[in-house]
Amino acid sequence: MDRRRPTTESTGAPAHNGAIPPSIPSLHLDRDFVAQTSVGERLAQLEEQIVTAVKRDLCFDHFEIRLQSPGSQRLELVISENLSPMRIGESISACETGNGISGWVAATGQSYLCGDVRSDALYREGLDNALSSLTVPLLVHEQIIGVFNIESNTVDAFTEADQMLAEKYAAVIASALHVLDLLVVERSSTYQQVTRSMSSELERPITELQALAAAIVREGDTTTATRLQQIVADMTNRISACAAGPRSIIDAEHELHAIEPDVALTGLRVLVVDDEARLLTEVTAVLEKLGCVVMPCANGGEAFFALDHVHDHEGFSMVLSDIRLPDASGYEVFSKTREIMPDVPVILMTGFGYDPDHTIVRASADGVQGILLKPFRTSQLIEAIRHALHIEPSGRTT
Repeated sequence: MDRRRPTTESTGAPAHNGAIPPSIPSLHLDRDFVAQTSVGERLAQLEEQIVTAVKRDLCFDHFEIRLQSPGSQRLELVISENLSPMRIGESISACETGNGISGWVAATGQSYLCGDVRSDALYREGLDNALSSLTVPLLVHEQIIGVFNIESNTVDAFTEADQMLAEKYAAVIASALHVLDLLVVERSSTYQQVTRSMSSELERPITELQALAAAIVREGDTTTATRLQQIVADMTNRISACAAGPRSIIDAEHELHAIEPDVALTGLRVLVVDDEARLLTEVTAVLEKLGCVVMPCANGGEAFFALDHVHDHEGFSMVLSDIRLPDASGYEVFSKTREIMPDVPVILMTGFGYDPDHTIVRASADGVQGILLKPFRTSQLIEAIRHALHIEPSGRTT
């Protein structure tokens, strides 16, 4: 991959001089650790193992790992060691042209050994000061899931033996990351399956309650019937919200009626970023009920524009952003906010704890004020906001 600049003075050349170690190191996630930790914590442990093994056993100092985002061609940064990040808004996709060496490798599934980036046709001129690179695909059952890229600031630093070694270790990395991804998918699928089963089991009693409400109306007790109908509607809406999973607030429709303006939050300007229309609408509605002034954004581009023009208005008091956006990552939104408004708190939102871009780990290390796991309740949203703003609990928010 040809887009990064080594940040240390070492050459990044492998110390084993082409000699393949007797065995490829393995990566291990303890079963009890997996059962008791979040996806972010598992990724942190796995990252530590990968970085240690690559530097100790493979003797590569400058490298990064990118995974292809599900449903798109975008290559998301998961692990980076001694390589500077791309600028805000830049991205790499799995494409043979226009996306550098990593894009070509991710699109073709073939390794690429570049002896001198200065004369390489795939090199994107001006984006990298590295002089040579080695990029191999991450494959799971012949499916390309990402790339493993190593760089050096010396010419011809890598050999075919290095390529063989990198390809073997890439298989280990791909397998470990794939297992983590399966755990997340399993959690999501199980959640949705349980919700569908619950909805099916409740369908009959809900129908009976609706019939009972109609009978009460015929008897003239409209007050009781109306209340019963409201209860049935609330049950139906909550089941629907649970089935929607990360795309909604579980109890938004019910709780919105009970929210009153909060003096401590009134007038605060909040930037909310999420590509799920329903969730964006619900979060905006909750905040406006509390008295906040909300600027909703459906993608990273809109958020970056709002942040770039922050001095044209009063600025923002808080930023809430999903970590998975169609054109950016939550970490980029977090970083942009830190760059322009260092003291403004940021809360990141993620569905089922899924963190393919390693946003939670990186942002937590950099001081993000809160993480909300979707789907969440209205009370959890309000509590996270008040905590991030250091506002004491108040009975006036719900």
